[in-house]
Amino acid sequence: MEDLKVYFLNELSRSVPKQSRQSSYGVRNQFHKLRSAQVHSDDMDSSSSCGRDLEGMHYYMRYMLKFASIFGVFPVQGLHNRSLNKLNFSWCSLVTIYSLCLLAGFLTIEVFSLDYTIRNLNEDSLTAKGGIKRATSGSIFYGNACIAMILFIRLARQWPQLVRDWKMVELAMARFGTPRLGWRFSVMSTVLFTLAFLEHGLHNWLNTRPGGKDDITAMSTSQSGVTATPGGPVNYSIDNSLTFAGYLERFSLKTHWFLFQEQTITSYNSVIGFMIMWLALSATFLWNFTDLFIMLISAALAAQLR
Repeated sequence: MEDLKVYFLNELSRSVPKQSRQSSYGVRNQFHKLRSAQVHSDDMDSSSSCGRDLEGMHYYMRYMLKFASIFGVFPVQGLHNRSLNKLNFSWCSLVTIYSLCLLAGFLTIEVFSLDYTIRNLNEDSLTAKGGIKRATSGSIFYGNACIAMILFIRLARQWPQLVRDWKMVELAMARFGTPRLGWRFSVMSTVLFTLAFLEHGLHNWLNTRPGGKDDITAMSTSQSGVTATPGGPVNYSIDNSLTFAGYLERFSLKTHWFLFQEQTITSYNSVIGFMIMWLALSATFLWNFTDLFIMLISAALAAQLR
């Protein structure tokens, strides 16, 4: 965080016109004056009420961050408030507990998927069609979810203070013009999530449509019940009915086949199917939100320092 402050101050001093730039110390003094005043909530509330010219990065990101907290991705309380002083992080908050539960679920699936990868990443899988996908898709997907969730929880702990410092920089640079971030954030968020959910929906439809052909050859089905082959997958007769229970079963067995192996103790039921579906949806959101978050922060930095 200290490196970010120094970076902002250096860029701010360079952006001042030469004729009006006496020294960088004046800029630093202005920043520290604003920084010392931010501990008072009245100062922050008054700056928020001065009009849209003082609405900064967090103001335009708050609804997207609030939406992300529904999926347990960004466990910060008070994201819907305009006042930055109402932002806080607590390990005992419901959203943080929910994030930790999701992380535990991701780690559990990652353990099973890594076990499947270690047992199946061999010469046969490297030469067979789709072998790499079968052996590594689960471990890569949920490994990314685990790492991203841990990083976002760490960021959430620092976010309240970070955005207050960012606000001080925005106020110090207000005389050079205030970037309009609202339409940029709205367009980027809408386009990315529309395309992401469209892609996710089509992928699920191809994999879970009744009677559809499974593209994962390692997941075989049997119409005569449940069987098992030594060292191979457990074979289920998949429910092809147009019911929610049938969808859960098709989704779980066709996309998370590595959880239902002979070597594991997991057996399918509707409760496990629902948990798998929700964890997969949350991990998919996290995968796309990571890209969006980087894009939004980059756009805010570029607009502020332009």
